[in-house]
Amino acid sequence: MRFSSLVALGLAPWAGAQLTGVTAGVDPVTGERPSRLDINALHAQGGPAWDLFIQALSVMQTASESDWVSYYQIAGIHGIPLKAYNGVEQVPGGSDYSGYCPHGQVTFSTWHRPYIALLEQILQSHAQTIADQYTGSSAAAYQAAAKTLRFPYWDWASSADLPPSTTTQTLDITSPAGPVTLPNPLYSYRFQTFPFLDPDFQSNTFSKFSETKRAVPYNGSSSAVSDQASTSAILEMNQPWLRDYVYSVFTQSTQFELMSSTQSQGPSFEAPHNSVHSDFSGLNFMNIGHMQFVSVAAFDPIFFLHHTNVDRLVAMWQAIYFNSTMFTSTQPGWALFGTAAGDITADSPLKPFTDESGAFYTSNRVASTRAFGYTYPGLEDWGVSKPELARQVTARVNTLYGRELKTAPASAPASKIRKRQVRYALRQAALPVLKDYAAAISVERVYLADLLPATVELFVAGRKAGELALLAMPTAGVAQSTVPLRRTLEDLDAPLDDADELVAELRLKLRVVVKSNNGTQVPAASVRSLVIEIQDRDFTPPASDDAFPRYGRINRHPVSVGELDSF
Repeated sequence: MRFSSLVALGLAPWAGAQLTGVTAGVDPVTGERPSRLDINALHAQGGPAWDLFIQALSVMQTASESDWVSYYQIAGIHGIPLKAYNGVEQVPGGSDYSGYCPHGQVTFSTWHRPYIALLEQILQSHAQTIADQYTGSSAAAYQAAAKTLRFPYWDWASSADLPPSTTTQTLDITSPAGPVTLPNPLYSYRFQTFPFLDPDFQSNTFSKFSETKRAVPYNGSSSAVSDQASTSAILEMNQPWLRDYVYSVFTQSTQFELMSSTQSQGPSFEAPHNSVHSDFSGLNFMNIGHMQFVSVAAFDPIFFLHHTNVDRLVAMWQAIYFNSTMFTSTQPGWALFGTAAGDITADSPLKPFTDESGAFYTSNRVASTRAFGYTYPGLEDWGVSKPELARQVTARVNTLYGRELKTAPASAPASKIRKRQVRYALRQAALPVLKDYAAAISVERVYLADLLPATVELFVAGRKAGELALLAMPTAGVAQSTVPLRRTLEDLDAPLDDADELVAELRLKLRVVVKSNNGTQVPAASVRSLVIEIQDRDFTPPASDDAFPRYGRINRHPVSVGELDSF
């Protein structure tokens, strides 16, 4: 039997748009929360959880676009249409060009946490309603699965190619009525009102498409088919340095402000996040995809798989650096639809997200995933001390994202802390001192405004080493990133032990390419404020599987951008 929609299920929308403290599936004794699973693992597992996830997401996407808890309305919070959500109006001084989302500032990571939680809570509400319609021997299994259902993530740093479940136009699942074939809600979102009536959509780059696209020709026909293979190919090509970049955030950015966004110097999770968005043009830079543009990115369902993964990385970082789980400084913030430009603290409102009392969530209020009743695999913390959990998560990070570096044997059991510390010190002293290399990039967005979204790409001897990707919003402020270079240099058999010789070689072989996502390229030397420096520092490999490398002082080597220009 083939279904084109799930209207027959008779599901009613939520009455409100506030976030609730989700308790479904949370253990009443331990407080342990259900995990958000890897999308590929959830797909492979199949069964009740997968059936409910696909059906619930389909219900959200087929709900009326005027429904406050429809997929259309939730996706629209991120960018266009520039309209009030949940009664949170535009403020004096608020932006006329961006939605509520604070890219490029310290609240980038905290704002997306309630955003995904809102989608997740609506999804779970639908899943519970659907589960109640199953009968017979499978009914109990579906009802149990609905209670613990959480939105999955896509770990592009360890498996960058598009998840198979997102690339087929239909999916076969088991509904309450039996086996059905559904339009795949992970493949695209189909707009219900088309041609668009809203001016924000009429003037948008994607106005001719009735559904979200990935890697289609910029000047192609309205019926162009997404080139999923091309998108997967560029993601796979970039995956090694995406993985290295994620590892550098875990091992080198030990303050929340550094980890959270490109607003601060050093590696941040926002930087590879931007690159993944950018890669949805595919291999051909004359192609485009909704995911590339902040204004419409959230309409592509893979957006939420992507951002759930970013939230997961942040949660893992918080578990490791459990004494620094939130920023404590005052930071500048750009004008957004519901917020004027000004100083930001961890108590600033994350608009438009409110609790049931109407109070805005803040970064401090969402510092823990407990706020919304979920966790991630490897972060289950019942009966585990914070130091022990940090050790376990560190080992997990090393397994998922670490390099093949010399390590000592595994550490002693946690019950023998003193002996373990002594052995660690002895092993650390016996490990070799190695050299790490990176390239720091900094640029003021205003000088690239005509190119956004754009990338500043780094090449060493013709091999791409990494990039700083800049999305279309914000258009102000400084964007910064630090690109790891060691993997590229190892592949080129560079003289890693002699920093002076290597820096001299990099001055000759490092090149920078500045281009828009439509392929337009400009001389790097013409971009005012673009600064690139080579960095080196000593480090020692991890002394155990549950420890990170130890880094020394950074030696900085400024370079002339003109000397690195590819023109």
